[in-house]
Amino acid sequence: MKQLITILILSGILFSCSKSSGEEEYYTVTGQVLDLDSKLPIAGAKAYLPRFSDSALTDAAGRVSFRYKIGDPSGFFYVVKDGYLRPQTYWVSVGNVSRTDTFFLARPSFVNVTISKTGTYLVTDTVEIQVLGDNTPLAGQPGESPSYRTFHRDKANATDKLYNLLAVYNLSSNYNFWNHFGIKEKLYFKSEIIRGGSVFSTKTDSTNIIQFGTQNFTLNY
Repeated sequence: MKQLITILILSGILFSCSKSSGEEEYYTVTGQVLDLDSKLPIAGAKAYLPRFSDSALTDAAGRVSFRYKIGDPSGFFYVVKDGYLRPQTYWVSVGNVSRTDTFFLARPSFVNVTISKTGTYLVTDTVEIQVLGDNTPLAGQPGESPSYRTFHRDKANATDKLYNLLAVYNLSSNYNFWNHFGIKEKLYFKSEIIRGGSVFSTKTDSTNIIQFGTQNFTLNY
C-alpha cells in the first residue's frame, strides 16, 4: 500500500513537472488597440498574425491576445479596421516573454493632389514626383511612408493628373512617442525633371493636412 502511494505521488510530481514544462514553452502577447487621437479603445479591429496564418477581433476594451512558442521569430501581429489607417509602417515587438503591446489606429485625412505643368519642357523630358508622409499600402503593410516615395512619373508635357492621397494628421509635439515615426501636419513633395537620363532640375513643395478633413492642393512643376 505504501509502495502504491509512493508511486502515485511520484506520478503526480512527474505530471505536474511535465505540464509546467509545457506551459513554459509558450508566451502570450496581448495587444491593446487605441484611437491615436482620442486614446480610447477600438473594438472590432482585426489582428493578423504574419502571413495571415490566423486572426482575431479586439474586444470591447480593444484587447486581443495570441500565444507563441518560445523562439518563434514571428512573435508579433498587426491590426486593421475599416475607416482607420495604421500610422506605423510596421510594428514588431521582440522577446520571448508574455507582455502587452499598444497599437494605434488613426482616422484618415484626405489630400487631393493635382499635378500641373507650368514650365516649358522638351518633348523627351520626364517628370518624377515623390511624396513624404502619406499613408500608403506597400506589400500589404500599410503605414506612413518613412522616406520619399515616387507616386507620379510621366512625360513632362503630359496633361494634369489628380491623385487622392491619405494621411494621418498628428502634431508630434503633442505626443512625443510619434517623433520616432515622423508623423507631422504636412505632406512634402519633391519634383524632378529628368532630361537625357539625368536630373535636370528639382523643386520641393508642401501642403497642410486637415485633421479628418480634405485638402485640395495643386502641385506645379
